[in-house]
Amino acid sequence: MIKFEANLEIEVTIEIHDHEAAHAFYIEGDWKDSFFKFDDLSEMVKHIAAVISSSCETFCREKNEFYFELDGFGRFYSMDDRSGYLLENSAEHGGAIFVDPSELECTWVSELEDN
Repeated sequence: MIKFEANLEIEVTIEIHDHEAAHAFYIEGDWKDSFFKFDDLSEMVKHIAAVISSSCETFCREKNEFYFELDGFGRFYSMDDRSGYLLENSAEHGGAIFVDPSELECTWVSELEDN
């Protein structure tokens, strides 16, 4: 038997178009009482990146688009040019949130010694 270890990396770019409105809604508003309590927007972004990077996109037949579903946030729908995902109804909830995950990349592989 041979055994390997591999390291995978992904970069996720997240744009919050109105950070003051997003802070008021997600950090200071009532939303935190029902979903997640984040200390600041960077903690919220870390959560979004972690969930998106480990999720599979789903196809919505009604909208003919792919999306990621994030508990507490809703659906992030694919942009027409597939350049990223925009949170549905985000303008109503603290400004637009745009997510652009890169492709998952294997950065190294190492053969493990037999013990």
